[in-house]
Amino acid sequence: MANESSYPSRRGRLRLGRRRARRLSKTEKRPTPRGFYIFPNLVTSTSLLLGFYAITEAFAGNYVKSCWAIYFATFFDAFDGKIARLTNTTSEFGQQYDSLSDLVTFGVAPAVILWNFALQHSFRPRWGWMVAFMFLVCGALRLGRYNIRPTSAKRFFEGMPIPAAANVMILAVLFTTHMGWVVDNKTHFSTIPNIFFFMTVAIALLMVSTIPFYGFKDVDLFRRHKFWVFFVAILSIAFIFQDPEIALFAIIMVYTVSGPVFWYWNRRKAPEADSGSTESRETESA
Repeated sequence: MANESSYPSRRGRLRLGRRRARRLSKTEKRPTPRGFYIFPNLVTSTSLLLGFYAITEAFAGNYVKSCWAIYFATFFDAFDGKIARLTNTTSEFGQQYDSLSDLVTFGVAPAVILWNFALQHSFRPRWGWMVAFMFLVCGALRLGRYNIRPTSAKRFFEGMPIPAAANVMILAVLFTTHMGWVVDNKTHFSTIPNIFFFMTVAIALLMVSTIPFYGFKDVDLFRRHKFWVFFVAILSIAFIFQDPEIALFAIIMVYTVSGPVFWYWNRRKAPEADSGSTESRETESA
């Protein structure tokens, strides 16, 4: 009888179940709130709009307008995340939306420009089509890897960022056009499409590589710097205003080469450091 009285009734079991369910609901993660922040996502939408504009202009043969649209989209892409952090409006939706926008603006649009401008005139047009798709898929893989690996606290990116890769290619188009090597939307020299062919392959491989590229995340324009930094910045701005196509292409090429150069330099220094440490250990043991 004692055991039967101590066993809870059906009504008691239901009450215990409800209490336990309430406790579990409190500990569970709250559902994602509906709606989204307007201002940072509006900045991302502007970048996406410029990417779509670049695609339409590329099909119309207006490659200069297409390239400048992607270049200006880089600034909107750079500031949408910073605006969200400064205004405390970051969200999972904004991050995913930014990645999709980057894929269209810096993946699809440059691939379309490269195919119409140069790759279809290369020594292997079918291969040129594959190279344009290679640029797109490597950009998508680069974005996917960035989304699953926390790199916000690191100074260097793993692989070339897709906005930088897109800027390398579109600034190469602007540089080629500015130098007069394009007449009636056709390259004047037959070697130029072949150069773009191999250049596109190299940039696509840099995106999916593990070579570190500087991310400029620790650059603070509101703190004191040395005089030579200010002097170089003034000269760079003057150079860009004087001849933007040449200056911007030169700057982005220096950034492109800096990644493999520092990667090779660090790999070369690592064995020397290891040999020096082993020698010091041997002298200490002796």
